[in-house]
Amino acid sequence: MPSKEFKETLWRMLLSEIERGHIIPIVGPELLMVEVDGKSILLYDWLAKQLAESLEIDLINGTGKHDLSEIIYKYRFLPRGKPADPYNEVFDILDGMSFPVPEPLRILASIEPLRIFLTTTVDRLLEKALEESRGQVSSLSFSCSGPVEDIASEEKKSVVFHMFGKADPVPTLPTFVLTEDDLLKFSYNWNDPDRRPPRLSSILQNRQTCLMMLGCSYENWLARFFLYGLRQGSLFEYIPPRELIADDHSVLDPDFLCFLSRCNADLYPNGDAVAFVRELGKRWREKHPQGFQTQSLSATKKDPEKKAVFLSYASEDKTIARQTRDALEAEGVDVWFDEKKLESGDQYEGVIAQNIQDASFFVPIVTPNTLIQQRRFFHFEWNKAIEEAKFRPVGIPFILPLVSGDIDVDNMLIPEAFRKVHWSRFCSPDNLGFFVSECRQKVRNLNRLSH
Repeated sequence: MPSKEFKETLWRMLLSEIERGHIIPIVGPELLMVEVDGKSILLYDWLAKQLAESLEIDLINGTGKHDLSEIIYKYRFLPRGKPADPYNEVFDILDGMSFPVPEPLRILASIEPLRIFLTTTVDRLLEKALEESRGQVSSLSFSCSGPVEDIASEEKKSVVFHMFGKADPVPTLPTFVLTEDDLLKFSYNWNDPDRRPPRLSSILQNRQTCLMMLGCSYENWLARFFLYGLRQGSLFEYIPPRELIADDHSVLDPDFLCFLSRCNADLYPNGDAVAFVRELGKRWREKHPQGFQTQSLSATKKDPEKKAVFLSYASEDKTIARQTRDALEAEGVDVWFDEKKLESGDQYEGVIAQNIQDASFFVPIVTPNTLIQQRRFFHFEWNKAIEEAKFRPVGIPFILPLVSGDIDVDNMLIPEAFRKVHWSRFCSPDNLGFFVSECRQKVRNLNRLSH
């Protein structure tokens, strides 16, 4: 079963993973508390009450908590009920509200290394929190039928991705989730690989990515489907990726706790997502009272000519090499990339040899174009890298082959030094996420050992 106690070691590990850029928060409705008539209530309870009044739906529930699904279903049975009306009303209500940004969102926005945020809500309060703290924000959303929105390959801004759409005027069909039926439809479409954003999906399925699910509270099998939709097959790997969950419901669901025990999950035992975020913010400020300075991923800060990764490729594979370079540089990894492939004699060979020696890692792009016996310059680069590897620590692989196309690992035209190390596979630019994350982490680890 997940731990019943959130120990100090877990807090230290969480802060360290945040510093490394491995944490992606998933913001749920329990974080959105607002002040109404001197009382703190959940935004979506307030929204349901406002929607019921706007649609003239009678509410018998005296607890103050109302279900948007129930209100919309009641409205649909009225003779005057049009399917798009509740969605347009919700957009108008959210667009006109004047609540300040809830405290938990401001806290999360103040933790600088958190760059990618997922949200299960349809409002824009998270964007507002990030804009107030950081400036411009890239706001994206999932759609069941519209264009696929995805994180840019060279995204510099913080990103908010709305898993269930965001409130917009609706001409006919709903474009965001308000009811259980909507939620089922969006969840089903998320599992369609043609609808799922490829770059974001690659990041979510990366074993180094830790999902911090805050205030989502999905019940029964929906929580399992939600987690699987984010992680896909990686959820059931021998060593699955980490999850951290803080919400009101999970701690009370023994069946879900049993499921989490088979995953690499830590559950905040108090079950209060707002309290968890406050404690996280307090500990982050104590550790970084002057703010957080992002560590450089360069091989060295003293010599700007030295690069973390040396890319070696056949000229026929320039497109693959460019795409790999772009993906690495988008994550802050410095790359030595010979754009022109100038094969110009001894002086040039000396420059290449020096850059291979100065690099933290050597990435040969192995394709059918490299499996030839003719005299080619990439063979010179390969041989220099194999020589350089002899001077590197045994426990830190220097050569990281990236393979594309139908390649036989036992092909004798592939050097033995390449064949006996782990290969990464290039299928398309969109599936480079795991390879790029591994390179970034290897560079960080090497920099840490060097200082």
